[in-house]
Amino acid sequence: MILEVNILQADVRKVSNKVRVAGGSIPELQMEVTSLQKQMALVNSKSGILEARIEDAKGRSCCNIFWLIGFPEWAEGNAAKSFVKRWIKDVLMLAGLSTMFTIKQAHPVLMAPLGPGARPRTIIVRILNYSARDCILHAQETNTAIFDNHKISIYQDPTNKIQGSWKTFLEVKAKLQDMGVLYMLLYLAHLQPISGGK
Repeated sequence: MILEVNILQADVRKVSNKVRVAGGSIPELQMEVTSLQKQMALVNSKSGILEARIEDAKGRSCCNIFWLIGFPEWAEGNAAKSFVKRWIKDVLMLAGLSTMFTIKQAHPVLMAPLGPGARPRTIIVRILNYSARDCILHAQETNTAIFDNHKISIYQDPTNKIQGSWKTFLEVKAKLQDMGVLYMLLYLAHLQPISGGK
């Protein structure tokens, strides 16, 4: 019996020693956890700044890319680049547009042939000159973007984030179409219903 009591006392002393040691290390651990939390907050803050910069860089890389919407199917034939360049120069006759402007790429969006009454196919254009891009976008504001009595809409190429924002309007757009209500989707991501021509 005495032997068992002695063993129990020895075990209690061991546990007490461990608790004392653990008690001493808890403040150190708390300090380390606090330090790690501060570092994590700093990392999250820097991560948010970097994400914003990446989104900005994506947007800037798309600045000279724009969409042309409203051309009849196959109006560009097999030479979209020369068609778009000729249309911009000859049809738009934009004020301040240099005759030296360069189109790097132009191509219609790849998709199956469109049926009767379908929305016009989009032509994606990449231009090298910033001033030419501004003149072209200005044509949208002044309603001078016309081809064979078709109004041509001109939009800057949206980033994936903006396209994601557009998708949130899909259900509302479907309801507006069912109700026969006209609307515009304005850049960046604003849905504007049209009533009475306004």
